[in-house]
Amino acid sequence: PELEAEYWRMFRAQKAAAVIYAAMYHRPQSMGHPDYSGPVVLANCFSKEGDRASVIPDDEGGGYAQADHLLKLGHRRIGLITLNPTIAATMLRGRGIKRAYREHGVSFDFDLEKVGYVGPLMNETIVTFEAAMGLLRLKDRPTAIICGNDKIALQVFSAAAHLGLSIPGDLSVMGYDDLTVISETLRPALTTVALPYFEIGKMAVEMAQLASGEKKGWAPKVLVPCPLVIRESCRALV
Repeated sequence: PELEAEYWRMFRAQKAAAVIYAAMYHRPQSMGHPDYSGPVVLANCFSKEGDRASVIPDDEGGGYAQADHLLKLGHRRIGLITLNPTIAATMLRGRGIKRAYREHGVSFDFDLEKVGYVGPLMNETIVTFEAAMGLLRLKDRPTAIICGNDKIALQVFSAAAHLGLSIPGDLSVMGYDDLTVISETLRPALTTVALPYFEIGKMAVEMAQLASGEKKGWAPKVLVPCPLVIRESCRALV
């Protein structure tokens, strides 16, 4: 807090026309009352009080895209390994996934939903490998697994290899983030949903430029689409 307070004083002293506050992950952010009277645009986070303009990823739409793609490929028994359940993205993506199930007339099997990270945020333990092994050892194992991020997908690849299962022959895997060091390096390359960081940054700058001319209290929330990136890790069921 002391460091942030100094930044706000610096921005005010330098007569910054606007400020972009960028977060490492999609989350609520309480700004309080910083020592700065200009417009502030939140990037990859949003105001708890709804009093700041924000640009955030459409995580619900991204979750929908994950499930919709696999359901269109004919998968019906789909596992889900999520991020930490305490973060906004987990809830929003889950809502999108379940919406896709409803639209396809398929019942969501809560027994196939597992948590990939446990513990307090920023000090989490990844339990994805164990979760994936549990799903893949089921007698009626899933034909596909939706992953909360590409790191989870990497662990699912490892669990499948450990059990002698091929991807996508025996198991389709869907990631999230499009972290290219993983998604483009894995073989087969990972089908995933991209987090649009570049677009979020670009739009935040555009909104900051607009905000200086708007009346006080201007606080739109803009959702940036999370596009599906189709590669080779998912296949259609015959």
